[in-house]
Amino acid sequence: MNAFDLKIHGTGRLTGLRKKKNHYLLRIVAFQGSVHNLRCTRFDCIADTPEIKAAIQMLAPRLREQGEDGSIPVKFSLTGLRPNLFVFKRGTRKGETQVFLNAKVSQLSLDAQPYLQIPKDAGRQQRRAFALGYAAGNITMRLARLVRSG
Repeated sequence: MNAFDLKIHGTGRLTGLRKKKNHYLLRIVAFQGSVHNLRCTRFDCIADTPEIKAAIQMLAPRLREQGEDGSIPVKFSLTGLRPNLFVFKRGTRKGETQVFLNAKVSQLSLDAQPYLQIPKDAGRQQRRAFALGYAAGNITMRLARLVRSG
């Protein structure tokens, strides 16, 4: 453990999960602000401790039930935050820089009292936007502008 380590605790949604050989890769969309002014930040995380792997094995069936664009409410703690820069090489965003936030999961549990639910009557596009946390684009774009201007 580092002497100085940024720890992030929050509530959000687990939107993606992939099993690798010795660990899991997760995508967590963290919520900030009020329900009426929600901002989201997306974290790409690694989970490699036995405790977190056990929690993921309990949450994985519930995430699979939600389908391809689904997500489940979680409470989490992250450590070891690292920004990674990515420059688009093709398409309409060619040359643009995007910042991905990577972290290690230190705690993960189902949020039994989620304060924000995807409406049952939401269309596929709305569900997908919520699940992927496109609101995080505002934060990502601000960071990208800082990187370009810095």
